Order: sequence, then structure tokens, then C-alpha cells
Amino acid sequence: MTDTNSRDLIQRLANALHDAADDVEGWGNYASSYFQEKHDLPGNVVRIHAIADEARAYLAATTEPPISEQENERRFKECLRIIQNTTHEDLVELMGEDFLEEFRRASQR
Repeated sequence: MTDTNSRDLIQRLANALHDAADDVEGWGNYASSYFQEKHDLPGNVVRIHAIADEARAYLAATTEPPISEQENERRFKECLRIIQNTTHEDLVELMGEDFLEEFRRASQR
């Protein structure tokens, strides 16, 4: 799952929790005051809203600003430099000889 997909999922869950808290409050209002107090209806609604708010706050706090074209170009060039300077020994260390041999066989098919 990509970071974007994860963030979208967190946002959808936060929205669903918020809606669920409103539904719990609405349904709970049909119960007598005794049962609302016994099961702490107001407290449960507040807790569910708080979790939804915490998820939204997390998303807001961890959002990275978009990178500039210049930064994107710099990162791309750095990646190319790393790729160009990668040796066979580096690949063996990172991936293992078995993986490289399997890759060689698969790429020749």
C-alpha cells in the first residue's frame, strides 16, 4: 500500500468514525436518560470524535509540502548518480548472489 493510499484510508476511517459518533449520539437519544448515563453515551461520543480528530491531526502533522521542480530534478540526478556508481559487488551485498543469478536468467528469457 502506498503512502497516498494509506493516507486516503486514514482519512476515510476518520470520516467514518466521525459519522459513526454522530449516529451513536442520534440512536442513543432514543434511550432513556437512565441508559444514556449508565452507558456513558456523551462520553462515548466524545471519545469516538476524539479518535477521529486524532487521525485527522496526524494527517495534518505529517503532510509533506510538495517538492519544487528544482528539488525533483536534484533528487532524480542523485538517483542516477547512485545507479551509475553501483558496482556488481554493491548489488551482491544488497541483493545476494542467488537473486542476481535468478534475475539474469529471467532477463534472458
